[in-house]
Amino acid sequence: MTVNGANNETNRRLQRLEEGQTETNRRLDKLETGQDELRAGQEELRAGQDELRTTVARIERNIQAIRDDIGPLKAAHARNGARGSKIRICSALGLRLVGALSQRELADILYSTDTSDIARNEMDSFLGADLFIEAKGSDGGTHYIAVEASFTADERDTRRAIRNAAYLTRFTGMPAHAVVAARRIDNRIRPIIESGEVYWQELSDEDLQID
Repeated sequence: MTVNGANNETNRRLQRLEEGQTETNRRLDKLETGQDELRAGQEELRAGQDELRTTVARIERNIQAIRDDIGPLKAAHARNGARGSKIRICSALGLRLVGALSQRELADILYSTDTSDIARNEMDSFLGADLFIEAKGSDGGTHYIAVEASFTADERDTRRAIRNAAYLTRFTGMPAHAVVAARRIDNRIRPIIESGEVYWQELSDEDLQID
């Protein structure tokens, strides 16, 4: 091969190399552009996720606020339902209704017994019970019923009902029965209901005055 021929071949190879380098540079530029677009997309996605989390948190706060507002209303409906179910509660327990204990009657019971060993918060809780009922057994003997009312009765309600019934028996010397009046019950208290230690008076929509 002549010198000129060798030079020409070298020039062609250099040109192809330069063209290849130019194509490589174009591809690198395209890749960098794609990476920039990917980063921008990721940032947009993160911004969207942050906005979604903020929206979800706001919705959860609103739902909790609604629950907080509805809770006292449901409790009030349950108490009204329990008071309207006095005869049914007594009948289910094999008793005859005398009436709901008034605050004065409850006070008379307390004044006639020593409660000095009962903690103040326990006594306040007892006095805040939803309903106390006086009833008569088939033999004419006096019975008392301690009722805790709730839309959904749970372990707290059964504990209070059992404790209040025990206090009534202690204060009066008469048998007392624990009752929860509720639209439904927490499954965790189902065993104690089935055992008969606590009676569940199921409240209907009509009892709760739900339209």
